[in-house]
Amino acid sequence: MNSLTIAQIQAANKPGLTLPFSTGGVSRSDDQSPLTTSYSFTISQRLPFFSSLLEASYVGNQSKYGLNQNGVGTNINVVPFGTLFNKGFNPSNQNSNNCGPNGMGSGNQPCPSEYTFAPYPTYQAINIANHNIYSNYNALQISWVRQKGNYDIAFNYTYSKALGLVGGNQLDLTYDYGAEPFDRRHLFNAAYSIELPKMVHNNKVAEGVVNGWQISGITSVQSGVNLTGNSNGGNFNATANISGLTVQNAYSSSISTYSINGTDQIEVMPMLTCDPRKNLGKNQFLNGSCFAIPTVPGQNGPTVLPEFFGPWFWTSDLSLFKNFQMNERKKFQFRFSAYNFMNHPLWSFSGIGVGSSDLNLNFGPSGTGQTQTNSGFGVTPIKIGNRIIQLSLKFYF
Repeated sequence: MNSLTIAQIQAANKPGLTLPFSTGGVSRSDDQSPLTTSYSFTISQRLPFFSSLLEASYVGNQSKYGLNQNGVGTNINVVPFGTLFNKGFNPSNQNSNNCGPNGMGSGNQPCPSEYTFAPYPTYQAINIANHNIYSNYNALQISWVRQKGNYDIAFNYTYSKALGLVGGNQLDLTYDYGAEPFDRRHLFNAAYSIELPKMVHNNKVAEGVVNGWQISGITSVQSGVNLTGNSNGGNFNATANISGLTVQNAYSSSISTYSINGTDQIEVMPMLTCDPRKNLGKNQFLNGSCFAIPTVPGQNGPTVLPEFFGPWFWTSDLSLFKNFQMNERKKFQFRFSAYNFMNHPLWSFSGIGVGSSDLNLNFGPSGTGQTQTNSGFGVTPIKIGNRIIQLSLKFYF
């Protein structure tokens, strides 16, 4: 069977014959397979004190050639940036009716159709699956462990970063590269199990009650979640509330991907006018006044906004228990457990966490364009978490 290119199919189209508005396919030149390379380097040193072991590791991996079936970077029928700015019609008024291949409609009037100016104007999106997804993870991991006698103690710390394709720029994937939604910078854990020393001697009853207790626990501390990567649209829902804003062009167009970028292949992104991490109020993690919606054609915010982090996570659990041996086969165990025993509160956004209105920018119908009106943006108004105490008695036989 002879193969045909998309251009040949389009050239063979007869008047009145309707081709698909959009289509997909594969490329015979794409012969890659997904590949992940993992690597690590560890230095271990047994310390002369406390019979402990110190380790420092560099751990990482790189993934490339991930299969991309219809995501960002698969559409080959893209309209370049700025194409619709000088075509003689309002770029926000897209209407594909009566559009000719020369960009003109009925009455020889300019036709407001984006894909009229695409490489294959008969079609809209043409998604060609290919292996173009890549990501990486790199981390410094440090651990200290002591296991001797009555003490089992372990500390570990990780400084890491996870990067990949997270943006929505169809024209150039390099602009889509940024921190993954699950990226966390700092993680610390401490775990311990200690058999308490014998306090009573020469009294079997007192020895059975006082001696033989064990204490164990774990403490976890983590830096906050990536608010940017987990926000609505990766831009804090910035374009959802801009009904009163217009573009500075001859048509006073409404703000859209067409009027700002001249194509729908790049999302409208807010611009940063200052550092959102500064000039914060109480329990605030982002300053909404540092964000502005673009109103000038060709001036868009970054495809991937900088990474901003939310509240730290911190919790500590503690357990105290003792076995009361009755004979070789039977024993009672009494256990006292306290979860979040320090009763440390965690500040949180209201609603449904990182998807709540506390992380939605609002430029509203006021028409000012550069004034963000959500006074609660970036503020954590509630505290969650509480101490839980549990007592248990078990009989083993």
